[in-house]
Amino acid sequence: MIASNLAKDSDIGEARLTCKAISEAISPLFRKRIIGDRTVYPTHASFQEFFTLLNLTDAMGSYVHKITLVTEGLKEHEYGYNWGWENLQNLEDLYFTSQDLDIINSTNQLHANEINLNGAFVNGGGYRTTLGLLLARLPRLQVIQVRKLRSGEHVPGWAGPELLKHLSFFQEDLKVNDIYYGNWKYDETHLRVTCHIDEFGDEYLEPGAGPQATFSEDLQAAVATSGTNAEIIEIV
Repeated sequence: MIASNLAKDSDIGEARLTCKAISEAISPLFRKRIIGDRTVYPTHASFQEFFTLLNLTDAMGSYVHKITLVTEGLKEHEYGYNWGWENLQNLEDLYFTSQDLDIINSTNQLHANEINLNGAFVNGGGYRTTLGLLLARLPRLQVIQVRKLRSGEHVPGWAGPELLKHLSFFQEDLKVNDIYYGNWKYDETHLRVTCHIDEFGDEYLEPGAGPQATFSEDLQAAVATSGTNAEIIEIV
């Protein structure tokens, strides 16, 4: 009862160090608090953190009744960084100082580097496979919530968001999501991106392109392979 009224997970963790009897009494609550309702981003690191917690004990997966999947990951802008920032500048009536431009250019480069290093995880079927493995480890999962990134929310793991905080016009809900993030689409046969956007905004496929997969196809495939009966709920 005492532990359930502690606001911070770290406080519960420290309470477990008091004595063996208290540790045994509150360990189920502690495990439920740290793993029971997690948000999973489309990165290898986000999944790895989840698996690390699941590996603490054989029973950790049974404490998970709900997870939230973010449907947008790091993505190259269809028309390039400059177009994206100019569009935001016009929409929000922003003024860019020379220092702002340096920050923007550095953030763009970090974003491009991150996509080069980890883009294959979502654009090569890695997300689908890893999600299937994760769902199979959650025997009592009841709800899979899916949602887009919120305004000003960032995919963890890259340094760009910290740089953006130094912009002269920075605010927590700065609308850069459309510049740096989006749903993915990749070729299920060739396990890479074969669908592109031309200068008119129309999609075109490379010759010999195979079936295209997005988050929805990856989720359905992962659900099927894992055998989970969890309900999928889309959060608008």
